[in-house]
Amino acid sequence: MTSQLQHAKRSSGGPTAGEQLGLALDREALHRALDRKIVTLLRSADLDECSKELLRILAARKGSEHAILLRQVQQLLPRGREGALVTERDLKKMVKELIELHAVPVGALRVPPYGYFLVVTPEDLGEALRPLKNELRSIARRVRALTSPEFVARLFRQLPLELDRDHSPQRTQSPQRGAA
Repeated sequence: MTSQLQHAKRSSGGPTAGEQLGLALDREALHRALDRKIVTLLRSADLDECSKELLRILAARKGSEHAILLRQVQQLLPRGREGALVTERDLKKMVKELIELHAVPVGALRVPPYGYFLVVTPEDLGEALRPLKNELRSIARRVRALTSPEFVARLFRQLPLELDRDHSPQRTQSPQRGAA
């Protein structure tokens, strides 16, 4: 009976119980790998204390449904000189460095519920990529309006090579910032 049920589920397009278990185990393995990466970064000298605190905050925000507003993050981070909050610009720079220099999968929602979160599922990845793809299209349209379609085509053919060059191993240390 079980094999008939699994066959029925397979032919209906839904995952079998075994496949669901495999997906759950894969997700758990991904969570553990992400947790190990976070612990390693928190123990390293690669991040300043403010970036480490940002990483601790984000570690508790796994999944887009747990996104945290930028303003809330600012309130939770250590204050700089004279009690000033970390600026929006500095916070966005720290997030950018976590993503680009340390490969921490930080997503950002630009629609409700808004905010930053750690990407832990394919759905989270889709949510995180949607605004970036839209932004990339918009930039390409602007470049095309200033230049030509041929220039945009050449630019996007050469872009992967430039991205590979920019992602070299020696760029793993985050520059240190002064107090916010």
